[in-house]
Amino acid sequence: MCTSDGDRRDNRRSSSRTSLILLSAAIFFLAAAVIPVCAAAPLNATFCVHDGAEAFHAEIEIINAERYAFVEPGILGEEIPRSVTNTTLRHTDNQTPAEFKEDAFGRSISFEKGNYTIEYDAALKNKNFQFIFNALYNITLYLPQGYDVRNPLLGATGTGSVVSTVDSRYLTEELAAKNVTFTGGNGTIKVFWQNRAFADCRFYDDQQVFLLEVFGSIWLAVAAIFAVPYIMTRRRME
Repeated sequence: MCTSDGDRRDNRRSSSRTSLILLSAAIFFLAAAVIPVCAAAPLNATFCVHDGAEAFHAEIEIINAERYAFVEPGILGEEIPRSVTNTTLRHTDNQTPAEFKEDAFGRSISFEKGNYTIEYDAALKNKNFQFIFNALYNITLYLPQGYDVRNPLLGATGTGSVVSTVDSRYLTEELAAKNVTFTGGNGTIKVFWQNRAFADCRFYDDQQVFLLEVFGSIWLAVAAIFAVPYIMTRRRME
């Protein structure tokens, strides 16, 4: 049976329309899947290191949640339980306190599903701050007066960090109301990570800077003691 040229043209048009409809549908469903992800802004997490650098205060936003576990990164980056104190929970929208229940070991809390801001204090070891999240966060870390991260021989910050100095005197009063001792000032170190699920910062105090300077001076003196006789000997030989 022979097919006329008109029938062939009609078949091609029908096939083109079908392909166009399928392509439009694919684009629509792809956009529907991508747009909500793009529109979702990162959450905020703020940390302030206590004076003495033996603990930190955390303020973390959570959304559409009914449970929160206190964890810290292990040696291999795995989540391990973290001990915390002074835990509070409040509704993010109106900042009113919210009720919650702790588990038997105090390593997690449960509450009615919703959007909250959780605060707590946790221990800090060896001036090394590490935190791991299960979502992307804008992370801010404030150091009290007398601490810094900018000397690469003593301090370090994780990938994507931005270090700046700010006036944090307002934080002193705010944190004092939460029983947190934090000495802010004009020139406080602030470390910021954008859209990150992990933060890592090793900082140092003035005493460590002094010891580094002493060590450097001794090293230069020893180098000079050995270098001067060597140079003089070479000159005599020449």
